[in-house]
Amino acid sequence: MFEHIAHPWQAFLEVKRVLKPGGVAIITVPIDPTQEKTFARAKIVDGSVVHLTTPAYHLDPLRPEGVLVFTDFGLDLPVLLGQIGLEATLLPYEIRSLKTQQFVLVLKRDEHDVS
Repeated sequence: MFEHIAHPWQAFLEVKRVLKPGGVAIITVPIDPTQEKTFARAKIVDGSVVHLTTPAYHLDPLRPEGVLVFTDFGLDLPVLLGQIGLEATLLPYEIRSLKTQQFVLVLKRDEHDVS
């Protein structure tokens, strides 16, 4: 879901805020295993979507057009999350029916972080 959020870093900070020190969150995130760097595909400016690259959409059973992807996460995601104080580990898994690889993202708040 985080790839569909206009401000994913704020959302990750909210995950950090609600985790107790030493707490763990487990989410899934689509990452192309050949993509090293995370990049923004779109952003919101004055209430409107501005595309920074070719728009991408993920399938959605409720919307025929799909759901807009704001961010393509890369293998650098754990490093980027470390910069905001979350220890992050990517664990790959395969969805055989879709013939695609996804990642489980394990986020941990430092047990000594009382901010």
